Amino acid sequence: MIKYKKSVVLSFLFCIQSVSAQTLDNTVISIAANDSDYLLSSKLNKKGPYNYLVDKFKEKTSAAFKLIYFPPARSAKLLANKQIDCLMPANINQVEQPEQHVASIAFNYARAYVFTKNNRPVIQSFAALDGKILATRRGYHYGGISFGSSIKSVQTNTIKQSILMLEKERIDAFIAYSPDILGTLKDFNSIDFHYDKSFVIHQQAEQIVCQKTQQNKQFIKELNQAITELKASGELDFILKQTNFNR
Repeated sequence: MIKYKKSVVLSFLFCIQSVSAQTLDNTVISIAANDSDYLLSSKLNKKGPYNYLVDKFKEKTSAAFKLIYFPPARSAKLLANKQIDCLMPANINQVEQPEQHVASIAFNYARAYVFTKNNRPVIQSFAALDGKILATRRGYHYGGISFGSSIKSVQTNTIKQSILMLEKERIDAFIAYSPDILGTLKDFNSIDFHYDKSFVIHQQAEQIVCQKTQQNKQFIKELNQAITELKASGELDFILKQTNFNR
């Protein structure tokens, strides 16, 4: 039986209560953020480009909003259960009942690739995955792609976990999105894997997706204006390129 420290349990319960309290406060828009080191991070020493974008959004929108960090699967469930107003980053085609949500225009694009060790052939097709043990990220979607019975799929909680499993040869390959993986690589002195840049498993726009309420629709309208201005001024490209997270 797994035992959890009392402080951890109380912290988790407090976090859930905070979410419920904030969603009841119509003056504050609550955004469930996928905590990703060097991309959109809750850690001050690993602040990423999306953190800087959020700062810009706060400058350019009138709405009061707050980010609350959760694992991807938990964030999606909170949005589906209407316990949170919005999700970032997200894609409206990947949420439950997209017709009941509203999304911003894209501020970036995410692309999923297959990574294997350097001493093994690079994966260039789905057929090349037959008979392989493939790690995917828990709570992430890949455009509705389902892997056949010839592929053994395992789920990991983080990209770092997938990389460590690959290094120990507990898996043959793993799928990860860029730009997510670029930040994770900053924590490694060297890498021993490769991928085929032309073999994109899935590509999707990075958006902020919210429940379709009058308040959230106005928020998205202001966000779209802010993103448009950041693109036109070159600030968006500057933020992404400065951190090697090119669109």
